Amino acid sequence: FDVIVAADVLYNREQATKLAHALNAHARPGTEVFLSYEKRQVCHQSFFLDVMSMGFKIERLEDMAGRAVWDATNMAAKVYCESRFVTLGSDWQIPSSPGRVQIFRLSLSL
Repeated sequence: FDVIVAADVLYNREQATKLAHALNAHARPGTEVFLSYEKRQVCHQSFFLDVMSMGFKIERLEDMAGRAVWDATNMAAKVYCESRFVTLGSDWQIPSSPGRVQIFRLSLSL
């Protein structure tokens, strides 16, 4: 596939590894995976570690101040203006506060 879009698909640890393997099976170099993720009570850091180990680059949509662009429910669409995807390093950790939606782009190198 050229593009894979997934929203609200991480609910438990067991499924996180299965999702990582499914993305890896359907992605090829050049595929872009857009993932909307809301941290709940269970942290899915293992998912992000799995996809990194499979060769995916992980980027997060951030504003110009380096904060995750999230939850535009009560905000105008302009919240996404001037936002950009920023590559996350292997030492990146999911923020501890639940309930914040984050948008990620995963890709395999060409």
